[in-house]
Amino acid sequence: MLKKRLASWKSGEVDKLLHEGRVIESRIGKGMKSEPQNKANRFAKLVIEGQINSAMRFLNDASSGKILSLTDNVMQQLREKQPEAQPAKSRVLLRGPHSSVALCDALETLARNLCTDHVDPSSIEALVASRLIQLDKGGVGVRPIGVGEVVRRVISKSVMKVVKSDVMKASGSLQLCAYQPSGSKAAIHAMRNIFEEDDTEAILLIHASNAFNFLNRAAALNNIRIIT
Repeated sequence: MLKKRLASWKSGEVDKLLHEGRVIESRIGKGMKSEPQNKANRFAKLVIEGQINSAMRFLNDASSGKILSLTDNVMQQLREKQPEAQPAKSRVLLRGPHSSVALCDALETLARNLCTDHVDPSSIEALVASRLIQLDKGGVGVRPIGVGEVVRRVISKSVMKVVKSDVMKASGSLQLCAYQPSGSKAAIHAMRNIFEEDDTEAILLIHASNAFNFLNRAAALNNIRIIT
């Protein structure tokens, strides 16, 4: 269609293009109209997919679904559609074993096995996988942020709560982010005090590009297992 219209423009068929534009413009409003149920389904689909901005734009752009002013009548209808929560009556509550207890026991067993036994890394790929989120690094690159799965995060936090003191003792001053309170801030003040001393003439800054990500983690995990 774009090639066809460009050809009409080059051949001077301006009236034809104007007529076509008016026809399309007259159909725009009709094409946007939809049944309330279809609009609700569309909005719910966008929300479920995590497209919140698109869902809000859809509400604002819909011809018959714009946001209403918060009048007394609107408030009354909202209260009718969202009644106050009522306490659950005992006769409708099911009785039986709590599945959450079994889930906690399963996570405990998994955490204990991961910490005490040698586990084939290929068997836990799904557990340690992370969703990668790209953040703007101030116009000089991309900062990748990994978001782990919920089970992995629960196990990691539980294990670290137990071995926190051992990690702090092992890392010492080499890793100031290992649960050291205000470790990075203390390092900044220490370096500033050293730089301001009369005997200090310069500071040599050594930067290893992407050093942590280039670390061979398979070798590191194997050596940690042997040492500990």
